[in-house]
Amino acid sequence: MELQAGKPLIMIVDDETEILKVLAKILEDDYELITAGNGKEALEKMTPKVSVILADQRMPEMTGSELMRIIKQRFPNTVRILMTGYTDMNALVDSVNEGEIFRYINKPWEVKMLLETLQLGVEKNQQNIMYEKLLEHNKLLLERNQQVADRLNQTIQELNKVGEELRSLKESKKS
Repeated sequence: MELQAGKPLIMIVDDETEILKVLAKILEDDYELITAGNGKEALEKMTPKVSVILADQRMPEMTGSELMRIIKQRFPNTVRILMTGYTDMNALVDSVNEGEIFRYINKPWEVKMLLETLQLGVEKNQQNIMYEKLLEHNKLLLERNQQVADRLNQTIQELNKVGEELRSLKESKKS
C-alpha cells in the first residue's frame, strides 16, 4: 500500500465489518488506512509504517490484548490503542501490562475524542521514532568517541616512546 505524503498510516482491526466501514469513513480524509477483520489478518498486513493500530478487544481466535502484545514485540514504535464495548477489567489490565497500550477507548466512541486520541497516537509514534533515531545516533557517537580515545591513547604511547628514546639519546650524549 502506498502512502500519500504527510498522511499517517493507521490500522483498524475489528471483526465487525460495519465498525470497520464506519471508522474508515470517519478517518479516510486524515489517514491512510489498513483494515483487518481479525488479529491474524492484522499481523499479515502489519508493517513498520503503521503509526497507530486501533483494535477491538473482543474478537474470535485472538483478543485485542493478545494482538497488542505481539505488535509490541514486532513493531515497538507502533502506538497501540484498544477499543471495546465491554467493561472487562482483566482485559484492560492485560492490555496495559503486556501490550503497553497507549489508550483504551470505549465503544461507542465520540468521534471528536477518537480523532484526538488518534492524533495523540500519531504524535507519540513520531516521538518513538525520533527517540529510536536519537538512541542510534548516540550509539554511533559513543563508538566514534571510543575510536578517537583509542587513537589518542595510541598516539600518547607513541609520543611517550619517542620521549624515552630522546631522553636516552640525551643521556648517552652527556656520558
